[in-house]
Amino acid sequence: MKAISTLILIADDASARFCLNEGVGKGVREVAAISASQFPEDSREFADRPVRSASVAGTTARHGVEPHTELDQQHRTRFAAHILQALDQTWTQVSPDRMILAAPPKMLGVLRAKLRGDPAKALMADLPKHLVNVPVHELSAHFGDLLAV
Repeated sequence: MKAISTLILIADDASARFCLNEGVGKGVREVAAISASQFPEDSREFADRPVRSASVAGTTARHGVEPHTELDQQHRTRFAAHILQALDQTWTQVSPDRMILAAPPKMLGVLRAKLRGDPAKALMADLPKHLVNVPVHELSAHFGDLLAV
């Protein structure tokens, strides 16, 4: 019987790790990683103050206008696109049978909404957990029940 391989994507707003489990009892090993700092075109500086808008015609009152989307959400969305590109490359290289996605809730929502193709079909679980900084040798404990299936 062939062992079931599981790709585990662990991400947050600043980095992503791709780990692979190649069967029950085999542990987890990291196969790729990316960081938001690798994409300088996405780290443009923005003004700290909101834009100003004139009030009623003929008055001098001005009011701050809140942007429609918060800057951190824009950054999260741009980085998620890079994560999914890296996922496609990693998916092709390791050809896993299934996938687990783990990220803090906001990033998890963005990734889940944009996930397409074979990775989306193979997604067996997603966990709203911040595990990016967990050492590789400790990851099996966080996914133990899922990897035993």
